[in-house]
Amino acid sequence: MSFIKKNYVFLIIGILILVILLQRCGSGKTVIQPPRVKVDTVWIKHDSLIYSKPKIIKIIKGIPQIQYVPDTSYTKLVVQYKDLVDLYTAQNVFSDTLRIDSIGYVNVKDTITENVIKGRSYNYNLKYPVVTKTIILQPTSKTQLYVGGGLQGNQYNIVNQFSAGLLLKTKKDKIYGVCTTIDTYGRIQYGLQLYWKIKLNK
Repeated sequence: MSFIKKNYVFLIIGILILVILLQRCGSGKTVIQPPRVKVDTVWIKHDSLIYSKPKIIKIIKGIPQIQYVPDTSYTKLVVQYKDLVDLYTAQNVFSDTLRIDSIGYVNVKDTITENVIKGRSYNYNLKYPVVTKTIILQPTSKTQLYVGGGLQGNQYNIVNQFSAGLLLKTKKDKIYGVCTTIDTYGRIQYGLQLYWKIKLNK
């Protein structure tokens, strides 16, 4: 113990010099882990019914056909007129379904009377995926310093040695260590340590 008291300044300086040397040995390029990409897919479903009324943008004059030529007989002309009125005022409802690839369909329904589309409705049912990509950046490796100590013993003495040391973990996952041990008789020992990372298969 008297040796430590007399030379503790030199011991501290020596440990600091060792730590600085180990830091220089452990310096190097920063290990950059590749980013991890997380992909999530959510299926969105939409269905709705929409009503609209189309507007006339152009009128094209028709060409009279034989069945629409006025009859010279008044009686037949009246019958012909009533038939045309019935045909003109009748409501014709048309329905068509449009398939949109594999995500769904749109149903279009038109109501036509007096040569005009009186109403239109869209009934659609769509289901499509929304893909979200999340890029997760891996943490950058850093140089780390640890300090600690321990106790040792044997079958005759529960505790017969005290130890203290420093561990330096580099960016490349190498560990350097310095330690000192003193027993109950005041004898001092020094040591250097070096560890490599073992990659285990998951």
